[in-house]
Amino acid sequence: MSALTIKSGRLICPVSGRDTVADLHVVDGRIVAAPPINATVMDASGLVVAPGFVDLHCDLAAPGHAHREGVDTGTAAAVRGGFTTLCVTPATDPVLDRAGLVADLRRQAEALGRARVRPIGASTLGLDARRLSEMFALRDAGGVAVGDGGEPIEDAGLLRRVMEYAKAAGLPVCVWPATPGLSGVMHEGAVATRLGLRGTPAASEEIAVARAIALAELTDARVHIGPITTAAGVRLIADAKARHVRVSASTTAAHVTLTDADVAWAYDSNLRVDPPLRPQADVDAVRAGLADGTIDALGSGHEPRSAAEKATPFASAAPGMTGLETALGLALTRVAAGDLTLARALAALSTGPARALGLPADGLQ
Repeated sequence: MSALTIKSGRLICPVSGRDTVADLHVVDGRIVAAPPINATVMDASGLVVAPGFVDLHCDLAAPGHAHREGVDTGTAAAVRGGFTTLCVTPATDPVLDRAGLVADLRRQAEALGRARVRPIGASTLGLDARRLSEMFALRDAGGVAVGDGGEPIEDAGLLRRVMEYAKAAGLPVCVWPATPGLSGVMHEGAVATRLGLRGTPAASEEIAVARAIALAELTDARVHIGPITTAAGVRLIADAKARHVRVSASTTAAHVTLTDADVAWAYDSNLRVDPPLRPQADVDAVRAGLADGTIDALGSGHEPRSAAEKATPFASAAPGMTGLETALGLALTRVAAGDLTLARALAALSTGPARALGLPADGLQ
């Protein structure tokens, strides 16, 4: 038996609303009420104790891209950043469109005993936006949702069928808010013009979010949209929730911290991300949406790339940055700035993403 007492920490539990200084007792990985005998004691005076975080925007690059990341290094980074559950993208090689691949990825993570890996299965075979995947089989293998993996489905009729089939399987649909044909390497605006870079307009997100909401309303499917990065996206999500459409939304730590002006200041290919960093007005709107609960979850946006993929001019660099070990720190900068309360930041990192995909919300009860 392993026993641990975490002593005199500030316990913040988004599930129960508890926020108090108290001891927490753990036996064999489970919270218990009574102090265990012969427990290891950890002094948490002046520290915060919170449930583990759940990430909705994570790329472990496994299988198929070992030069970028792997289950071993990715889950190690996750626990260092406070993440105990990773909902990972299906955009792997091969694509997570088969039950065996989903089950194998889960088994790899379980064998390591760090963060839990909960795959998001591909909504179409090979992410080809032509043929529906076997969603019931993906669910039974441990898939927690289906999605397009950052490759938006252009055919609205097909996306409707994805939602209908996913609803029958009891799975939420994860929609990447971008419109094919309206993509660039950074936000379309004054900064992109000055740098001579092709831009992605805010309308790319607005069109995709509006379409996803309309189809969610038509099918009554549970739909998760993110990352939301624009003021228009926030308004559309707020309106949909006011009409009780079954949608949830997320953003990433980078998108509430950095702006397109940072690209001009640093001109660093590490800031080449998708969706792109947006202007300050959009960032302010996303921060406000996160604070008031319009945006349910804050993800890491973890999408590692090799050094070679980033050691190129900005326009040709592969999009992506790491985020598992920095998401909490970036969230706390927003707490320090007064944009978020600490309780809301922790909820957006833990219970918010869990509830968005219908996962158990861990608490400190």
